[in-house]
Amino acid sequence: MQVFRGGSHQVDFSQGRPTFSGDAELTSIANLDAPSADSVSVVTFAAGARTHWHEHEAGQVLVVVRGCGVVTVAGQESVPLSEGDVVIAEAGEIHWHGAGPSSDFAHLAISRGTTTWHGLAEGP
Repeated sequence: MQVFRGGSHQVDFSQGRPTFSGDAELTSIANLDAPSADSVSVVTFAAGARTHWHEHEAGQVLVVVRGCGVVTVAGQESVPLSEGDVVIAEAGEIHWHGAGPSSDFAHLAISRGTTTWHGLAEGP
């Protein structure tokens, strides 16, 4: 068993990071070693900020903890999100997620396996 203590997490301010657009803060809670490459993070997005299109080798779970956001699966309509919503992205499902146009947004992200990043996500 591993225990990750509060306050010992790495924060990455993602402005200008090639996998986010807009202002976002990614707080890595746990990055587990290979072969799993699983990670647990809290991601906070300023209004209008979002990830780029991406997919997870073994899927992803998002738990919305604050604000209003959106998630979009490639080829599908965007789905609005609010506090308490849970999103389960299947393995290999190309998607993006982020804040709505007028609200900050934060979620807990449990990412399974390797993440593959694609191009910039356009807004809904």
